[in-house]
Amino acid sequence: MDEETAAYLAWAEGLSADELAAEITLLEAHEARVAQDLADVTWTLEMFRGFSAAPPPPGLD
Repeated sequence: MDEETAAYLAWAEGLSADELAAEITLLEAHEARVAQDLADVTWTLEMFRGFSAAPPPPGLD
């Protein structure tokens, strides 16, 4: 376990059940946002790859 994780766990041990539940909810929301951001970046990358691999549509050259 790294130092940052150990410090976070030590901090979390002092939380009440309600505070811990709120922290977990925040972390889950952050995780969902990061997952959506990754999906957006992956989609954009695939679109760029598709555009660069395909010839331009007629009239756009």
